[in-house]
Amino acid sequence: TIDSMNLPVSFIKMDTEGYEANILKGASATIRAYKPTIVMSAYHKPGDEKELPALLNSMIPYACELRNDQEKDLTCVPA
Repeated sequence: TIDSMNLPVSFIKMDTEGYEANILKGASATIRAYKPTIVMSAYHKPGDEKELPALLNSMIPYACELRNDQEKDLTCVPA
């Protein structure tokens, strides 16, 4: 997990074929401690574009913007 690396993190980018929620859960302590900007895919599973921001916001407040350039991506910054 990201938490197990025990590193200061300011930016996380993910396109992990539907495992974004699992990775966020494994980075919860890092996210709470360092409040990184997070960019992640939001099209692998139905509901990703709403469920992933909700998961982040259950940790700390984040503002997420959905970008629909070629694929659906969320850009999330601490609120």
